[in-house]
Amino acid sequence: MGLVYIWSVFIDEYDFVIGEFDTDCQSLQIYSIEGNFLPLLIYQNFIGNASVPLFRRQSLEQVGGYKYNHCEDWELTLRIAAKYKIGVVPAFLLGYRQQQNTASSNISVMAQAYQEILSHWQANYQQINPQIFHWASGLFYTYLASKAYANRQH
Repeated sequence: MGLVYIWSVFIDEYDFVIGEFDTDCQSLQIYSIEGNFLPLLIYQNFIGNASVPLFRRQSLEQVGGYKYNHCEDWELTLRIAAKYKIGVVPAFLLGYRQQQNTASSNISVMAQAYQEILSHWQANYQQINPQIFHWASGLFYTYLASKAYANRQH
């Protein structure tokens, strides 16, 4: 096991939970994915954000820790998932604060960083179905479009 992740919810500046919910007030972004799932993690960052994973020290030392600016949390989890299994603690243990003026709110910078990482992985992991990379781009740019709309970055 290279890392385990937990479930999180988005919160606003007043600690109120925001986002989409079902009738039990559970976030619809719940994943219980464990094992060897590198292609799925390329397709969608189901771990979510840098506050969610708990890394095994050995796995961090082997893959070299954080290396990129922007999207570095996803890139690090990809490197760990390429060598280790992933586990989950199925509990909401984190409120992830959403603010407008953060680095992840800069849509053009996030898009460039994401594309650099995705291109690297596509070039170096040719055994992964190329269609996954296309689907991943579509999903990520849909996410960026909603983030841009929410932040009034038309």
